[in-house]
Amino acid sequence: MSESQTRGWERLDRKTHLYTVLSVAQAVPLFSVPVVVFLFNRDLTIPLIAAAVVGLALLAIAAFVALDFVYWRVTWYRVTPERFELRSGLFIRKHQFIPRDRIRVVDFTAKPVHRVLGLRSVVVGTGEKTGGDSQDEFKLDPISLARAEELRRELLDSAAPAAVQAQEQAQARGKADPAILTLNWAWIRYAPLTVWMFVGGTALVFAIYRALDTVGEPEEMQVVRTLWAEFTALPIWLMVVVAVAANLLVGLIASLVFFAEAWWQYRLERESGDTLRIRRGLLTAKSITLKTKRLRGVEIAEPLPLRWGGGARVNVIASGLKKDEEGATESAKALAPPLPVNLAERVGAEVLGDVPVGEEPVRLRVHPPTARRRRLVGAVVTPVILTAGTGLAALWIPVVPAWAPYVTLALIAPALLLALDAYRSLGHRLSGGYLIARSGTFVRRKVSLRRTGIVGFTLKQSILQRRLGLLTVEATTAAGSGAYQVVDVAFDEGLALADRAVPGLLTPFIEYDNAPAPVSADSPR
Repeated sequence: MSESQTRGWERLDRKTHLYTVLSVAQAVPLFSVPVVVFLFNRDLTIPLIAAAVVGLALLAIAAFVALDFVYWRVTWYRVTPERFELRSGLFIRKHQFIPRDRIRVVDFTAKPVHRVLGLRSVVVGTGEKTGGDSQDEFKLDPISLARAEELRRELLDSAAPAAVQAQEQAQARGKADPAILTLNWAWIRYAPLTVWMFVGGTALVFAIYRALDTVGEPEEMQVVRTLWAEFTALPIWLMVVVAVAANLLVGLIASLVFFAEAWWQYRLERESGDTLRIRRGLLTAKSITLKTKRLRGVEIAEPLPLRWGGGARVNVIASGLKKDEEGATESAKALAPPLPVNLAERVGAEVLGDVPVGEEPVRLRVHPPTARRRRLVGAVVTPVILTAGTGLAALWIPVVPAWAPYVTLALIAPALLLALDAYRSLGHRLSGGYLIARSGTFVRRKVSLRRTGIVGFTLKQSILQRRLGLLTVEATTAAGSGAYQVVDVAFDEGLALADRAVPGLLTPFIEYDNAPAPVSADSPR
């Protein structure tokens, strides 16, 4: 009989009370700021202020520890051969469970206090969003690191414990390394090519302003008034240079710091054949697991600044991706930090597993010239409309300068360059078991989508597309993985592409003129 069958009901780790004390102690200074300000406004003495802060801290710690003790006493969990169970609640008792064959997620999060005490916050779930009152995940916070690792092995690798043991023993002898990718600090050069480089300074100024606003009017503070007076005394051109330079400098520092914090000790590895595991984080360490059965494909994303530097991001396309603790799905689906684009392609191929690694990238099919014409026309028409609008505004509105129309007219040249780049980014192909689609200029995305994961197609045509004979084919994947588009493909080719991608799905709705469906080298053998 396995250990998981003999443990019975278990409580959360006993260190949970110490964890609560330390967690509340971190936040007490923030809670005490309004009290301090209130007391200062009453012109009371420093000893009274200190006593109030200390009293507030002790009261908060006592209250949270008492609530935590009750939570610890009424929360139990256990692993049985058939399911994972959780009992909780004081006034309303709950007994919930997830069948073990549906468990796809056992993720760890460790904030600094967790790591100091050797604890982890663990989420056990199905990786599906069922909605309503259905339960798709449970949170155990905190349990010990050792028990968290045991739970992960029991719940994710229970089907083949012998194989897992053999793999771990082989790794211990140095005969196998499951790592697909580990952190290379040379990739930090891509950090400044992200959004933080351009908004970091603005975000910092806003955060400082909000902090000062909690203790008074920032505009009335002598330091703020002095700095603002010195800044506005500069010539306008120098004000612009100083503001841009300060924003970029702060953004550079912020981007490097965020890269280090997010990707510290990063490691992407394959475990027991059908599980991917991502570990990363400096202050908040994370361990994310992903069953390969949930994979629908991968996405290579190249935001424009990152593309100029030869970098890219690798994102996973999978069913049931849950948001991270900050509520962002984008960071939850990231497989790796920004890295060289050729390496991103290889990592994506290895993660999918059934794509040959090391081969040349698949050559995509070029879209028709009418797709280029559509973009070039849009690149000219939009600035012309803006020029006409600003020209009329300059005639009738005194505050609009006379040179404004020339500025909008000058946008035609960069708009044409972006239009040509957008056309060059277009491409698609059926390659083996995958539908590959690429599009975008500000963020160029190349999606490799498993054809077995496609559950339907949406065919879209705007008025202009109908006139140009173009079609947008949108492939919908299962279990909320999303929808992915092949943009501005020739009408007949788009229909044939959808028909070949999932044979039989659209066949009853397509009529070919005196000929069977076109066959190309893309067709599955």
